[in-house]
Amino acid sequence: MTKPTGSTNKIAYFRNKRGLSQTQLAEKMNEEHGTTVRQATISSWEKGTRPSAYNMEALTKSLGVEEEDLYEKSVLNDQGALYKTAMEAYDQALDKADEKFKEDQGAAYQMLRAKFVELKEQAFQISSNNSRFIEIFSKIGELLPRL
Repeated sequence: MTKPTGSTNKIAYFRNKRGLSQTQLAEKMNEEHGTTVRQATISSWEKGTRPSAYNMEALTKSLGVEEEDLYEKSVLNDQGALYKTAMEAYDQALDKADEKFKEDQGAAYQMLRAKFVELKEQAFQISSNNSRFIEIFSKIGELLPRL
């Protein structure tokens, strides 16, 4: 089996190289990395849909490869920069909220909530076709009670 080039699907290549069916890969990701991936999700990735950052990490670990093995560096750099910016802003918001929380719990919570809403909107813009990423942010939002 030769390594795929160009538009040939690299996820299917590495999955087949490891002797895994789509269902087995999904089960491995779910068991080892706590994802909730189904066979249909693996199939859609193999047809060109890009996994979320969370699922990408589980996918690469399950296949024993790096992201660069699955996607061209230019694509990774563009998408990675957008995710990195959003995640850095989220981390900064959490750090600020921690500091403020020590001073005033209510004010810190409101600041964190406002920043989360802002970042959620940014995440939707960054990943409008990535349903898992949107689902994660929506679930986080549901966990934050309104004051």
